[in-house]
Parts: sequence; structure tokens; C-alpha cells
Amino acid sequence: MLPDSELNAIRDELERLTLPDTAYILSGTLTSDGMGGYTATWGTASTVKCRLDRTNTGYEKASGGGVEPWQGWVLSLPHDTSVTVTNRVKVASTTYAVKAVDSAKSLNCVLRVYLEEVNA
Repeated sequence: MLPDSELNAIRDELERLTLPDTAYILSGTLTSDGMGGYTATWGTASTVKCRLDRTNTGYEKASGGGVEPWQGWVLSLPHDTSVTVTNRVKVASTTYAVKAVDSAKSLNCVLRVYLEEVNA
């Protein structure tokens, strides 16, 4: 097992060398629309360094029997970033829904978050 000081040095170096972009972790607030429904408003909860990579590309069945392309993304973040499937993430000008967070690792040096682009 690595001492905490060595693990922290590895984390710092990985963040410096491999996380060149900026991610905005968004948190949603629901507000009544006055007609029995709600409107979601997304605000920035935190700003962190990141790296965004494409992952599985494929097709999924859409309603009506049509097929639409699907593109998955994996976002690498500092190991101690607070993010859950209730968040959204904005990188550059694109917003993504968080589909899964993979934090169960030994020697957790980076946090991997699986995303899907939000169309609206």
C-alpha cells in the first residue's frame, strides 16, 4: 500500500498532465410551474479540471421503430470531485447527463464519470 503522501503526489501529477480542460458540475433545482408540473433550472455547483473522451458509439432503438445514433462519453475528473447521477456536466459549450460514476477503485487517482449528451 502506498503512503498517502505518495498517492497524493501521483494524483497531483496526473491532474497536472492529463486533465487539460474545465468541467462545470451542474446541480438542478425544481421550481413549480404553477400548473402541476416543474421546471428544472441548472446552476454551477463546482468547477474542476477534466478530460473528456469518446466511448461506445452505436445505435439505439427509438420510438416508432426508428434507429438513432448514440454516443457515449467518459469524463476524467480529480479523484475527490463530488458528482452523482443527479448532476449534469458542462464541458466547453456542451451539456451532458451523468449516467454513472465509477468511484470504486483501489488507488483511486481519477474519478471516471460516464455521460450522455443532453439535446435540450
